[in-house]
Amino acid sequence: MRRAHPLLPGLALVFAATLAAQDRPPPGQGDGSGPPLPWQFAYTASADVTRELKITPEQQKQLAGLGRARADSLKGWATWGADERTKKTADADQRMVRGMDIVLDVNQVNLLHQIHRQQIQKDGGALAIFHDETTLAGLRLTDAQNKRLAAVEEANRKALDTVRQADVSSDETARRVKEAHQAAYDRFVATLEAPQQAKLKELLGAPFQGEVPPARGPGAPPGP
Repeated sequence: MRRAHPLLPGLALVFAATLAAQDRPPPGQGDGSGPPLPWQFAYTASADVTRELKITPEQQKQLAGLGRARADSLKGWATWGADERTKKTADADQRMVRGMDIVLDVNQVNLLHQIHRQQIQKDGGALAIFHDETTLAGLRLTDAQNKRLAAVEEANRKALDTVRQADVSSDETARRVKEAHQAAYDRFVATLEAPQQAKLKELLGAPFQGEVPPARGPGAPPGP
């Protein structure tokens, strides 16, 4: 079993507190909520993700600095109009993500995206990965494959309707829903070309067993 850096669990807790503080509503906003963190940054508050990416104490400090810089740039958020909020939040998030690409190495960034893709499937069902832009860019589905995907999704929706109408416990319903999603996913993946199957495996990476905050980034679908 791989041993975690002895400082990382404690640092992850400290960093999580830093994230919570910097993401609170700006002064005067009352009980409203400020703009959510980019998913890339929110994930690094997870001790499990921190260990998986092998984020060093120095990287933790640099990431926390990115969090403070974003908070500072959004201090006027409560007083801005909708258009100004949208633009300035997007700019702040873009700077933060670019900063993360500098702080983390290429392997850490790739692993972070693999974890996010797995979370997309966990939140929205196995087929949801085929609505993630980075996955679609990597697979380059043909028109015929997109039509096949639509047909598989429609059949899955009907199967899910049947599952949810069954008179069984909520736990059993959840198990059957997960099975239906996985069966539909397996049917579609089996029709992909071998290079596409290999690319999909690469994009998803090894199964991540840890916990992450709810997915907030592009491609994150509603729950099943």
